[in-house]
Amino acid sequence: MPIFYVHYTHPDEALWRVHLESHLRWIEDQVCNETLRISGPTVGASVREGNLLMAAQDRTELRALLDTDPFVHQGVVGNLTIRQIDPVFGLWNDESSFAGLTVDEILEDVGPRPLDSHPRSTTL
Repeated sequence: MPIFYVHYTHPDEALWRVHLESHLRWIEDQVCNETLRISGPTVGASVREGNLLMAAQDRTELRALLDTDPFVHQGVVGNLTIRQIDPVFGLWNDESSFAGLTVDEILEDVGPRPLDSHPRSTTL
């Protein structure tokens, strides 16, 4: 199942506090439903920020699910960003488009990038 990274801010501290309990209950439900893989705040940010890794069939399904979050429903969320990620390496490799492949197999599939096309390469 596709994995999505979700990031948002909470610009209104008072509104955040009012809806925190219902949001955390929603988070708990998503963990039980196995749609939420990780959730937590950004450490050291100037405003409160939330970060989630969620599983959904597609962006439309994810957006519908996020719309049931009390923080979203009550307008506590600002600057919502959703990005699909491919967990090629790590704990969720089995959900990747490269599931079970070795580095050599991945390189064979995608091919190495020529040195002169690498964004950090320079000609001296």
